[in-house]
Amino acid sequence: MDNRLHDSRSREAKQRSAMTDRRPLLRAIFDAAVAAAHPDIVLSAHLRPVPKGKVICLAAGKGAAAMAAAAERHYLDALELDPARLSGLATTAMAMACRRGGSR
Repeated sequence: MDNRLHDSRSREAKQRSAMTDRRPLLRAIFDAAVAAAHPDIVLSAHLRPVPKGKVICLAAGKGAAAMAAAAERHYLDALELDPARLSGLATTAMAMACRRGGSR
């Protein structure tokens, strides 16, 4: 076998091996980015303080269920808003739904 061909195949095998070895690192980076953007982490900083009247929460899209649940936790649990003052609607694909006890 020609040494150049052997070296080329050897290099290709090493590159494939290196790519395989990087997958866990890349997956960890991706998982960390997704977790850092989760509504439980970032949403409460962007919600308004408790107003004088009712709070109406509307959410739509793939992240609607998680965003509505995070807003509900923020107002009811963290700010202790009277549950009678909070209402809302979230619409999402069935596969994206999450369950929250006491959702209104």
